[in-house]
Amino acid sequence: MFKLVFSFVVQILKPAFTIIADHEMKCLLLLIRGTHSIKDTLTAVTGNVVPFHHTVVNQGGVSDLVLGYAHCGMVAAARWIAKLATPCLLEALGHYPDYNVKVKMFLFIISPAL
Repeated sequence: MFKLVFSFVVQILKPAFTIIADHEMKCLLLLIRGTHSIKDTLTAVTGNVVPFHHTVVNQGGVSDLVLGYAHCGMVAAARWIAKLATPCLLEALGHYPDYNVKVKMFLFIISPAL
């Protein structure tokens, strides 16, 4: 059985997330918590535009390269989550090859009074 990954200790540019297996729906869920704390808010306001290049990889290798720009805080957070979550997801897909992977980010409203 694979080990599920989770991170609930929030740091700047490192949001809380978890991976769970839903056997009824036959999917692996990567759940990312949105803005909930001051550290999350600092990630959200790190809004400089940075290059964001993404490769699309299929079983035969790289099939496409997407070039663009994105929000600096979100790029850093996504890369950090991908670094931790990818090995777990690959291992889980080895155990459950017919499962789909779904990513869900939960957003919270932050009061402007903060």
